[in-house]
Amino acid sequence: MSALARRKVRIPDDIAIVGFTNSQLTDIFQPSLTSIRQPAFEMGQVAMEMLIQLIESKHPVTKFETRVLNTELTVRASSQKS
Repeated sequence: MSALARRKVRIPDDIAIVGFTNSQLTDIFQPSLTSIRQPAFEMGQVAMEMLIQLIESKHPVTKFETRVLNTELTVRASSQKS
């Protein structure tokens, strides 16, 4: 965002910005950063549980599981035109 500001690119008028974060720091940016919150702790927990299941499996693993966790979009000033 600072590189765009140095080039006189106006956020969000010229370009909208969205980030991936779990940080509380999104409000300190100017303009505040629209972000997609990822459930980082839950992602690690589910990954570890799945890994343990694979390690402890008595049979060769031929099918793999995909789990999709919910994310949350928090719209802030960096993606809203004035």
